[in-house]
Amino acid sequence: MESPKQSCATWDATARWRWRSPVLVIQADDDHNVPFEQTVLLTKALRERRVPHELIVIPNEIHDLLLHRSWLMYFHAQSGFLDKYLRSP
Repeated sequence: MESPKQSCATWDATARWRWRSPVLVIQADDDHNVPFEQTVLLTKALRERRVPHELIVIPNEIHDLLLHRSWLMYFHAQSGFLDKYLRSP
């Protein structure tokens, strides 16, 4: 398995930076599937490239979101993000 830095370097070499669409990044703070460092590197790269983005960190949670309140936080974040970027003025 690649380290987070290797994964980002590999990903950086792909076409991902053609996109300019807003990005919503949601990370559980105890996620064993996606290292938190990878999320930090991604959001740093988005910021450097001036891609609009938001980062939501769900505390005391794992990748699959076990708690009801975490799912609510997740869905409210998605809804708010979509309203912000897709709703007509």
